[in-house]
Amino acid sequence: MYMFIVDPYQVYKLIGALIAFLAIFFTCGTASAAHGQGDAEKKDPSVFTEADRTKALEKLNETRTRLSNELKGLSDKQLIYRSGPDRWTIAQVAEHIIIAEQRISTLIAESIVKGPEHSSPDVFRVNDIAIPLAITNRNQKFTAPPTVQPEGRWKTRDELLSEWETSRAKTISFLKTTEVNLRTRFAENPVLGMIDAFQWIIFLDSHARRHLEQIAEVKADAGYPTN
Repeated sequence: MYMFIVDPYQVYKLIGALIAFLAIFFTCGTASAAHGQGDAEKKDPSVFTEADRTKALEKLNETRTRLSNELKGLSDKQLIYRSGPDRWTIAQVAEHIIIAEQRISTLIAESIVKGPEHSSPDVFRVNDIAIPLAITNRNQKFTAPPTVQPEGRWKTRDELLSEWETSRAKTISFLKTTEVNLRTRFAENPVLGMIDAFQWIIFLDSHARRHLEQIAEVKADAGYPTN
């Protein structure tokens, strides 16, 4: 009889990679049809464009506002309500979003963009469309790494709001001002595999969207306090 010791983190990566692969498989055809017929109409995937920047800034500002609105006006009871023994409170979800934002934003700005360039358009790339599809899928459950687990870093609604606004403003400022070609710098993502720096920003935004849905689930629970 043989015993196999399974690393949960490796399982997490494999499941995530499978989701991403399926998302890429089912979206590549759609994306190709939607973006033109001939080679002349296709965007060079190795070029970070102003259209990329504008679209991502719109998304980042949208999720910035959404999380702020979800937190504003919450009572202490609502902030720390737990729908089950293994469920996060809204305060914990918000803390997780914020700490992940800080770590990912720093990773992009201080590490990924300073890495070697891979400018060939023939480099294998995950389809941009696949990233939010894979990450926002709430039917697939993940365990957050210990470094981004909530620990009560910010105790009140106002502290969470302030930290969120500061953290997202930093990400937005970087994206607004960077002159680096974000399409030619790559780093390994624990869920999606090798993706470029711009796709890391898509991942960051998609991560926030995933957990905004989690906050909505808490608020929809039958026992959630009315005030």
